[in-house]
Amino acid sequence: MIQVGFKPYYRVLHFTSEIGGYIVGGIASFMNELYRYHPPDVGFVHLYDPRATPDLALDLYPGWEDILAVSYAEAYRIKEL
Repeated sequence: MIQVGFKPYYRVLHFTSEIGGYIVGGIASFMNELYRYHPPDVGFVHLYDPRATPDLALDLYPGWEDILAVSYAEAYRIKEL
């Protein structure tokens, strides 16, 4: 689990399996806009497959300070939220 500036409280959490910057298309553009312009009480939990994305580049998250990245193998830890 990669936790970057993830606060203990958010009003809204978005759970997503898409990450802007890694893929091309409408959903990536949509996610980029969500990250870039999100309010301070909105966080993102990104579920990823480490086999498909072995080196998670956090600089590709426009709103990286409110990202919690969780590999599918660690998805059981989401209940900690």
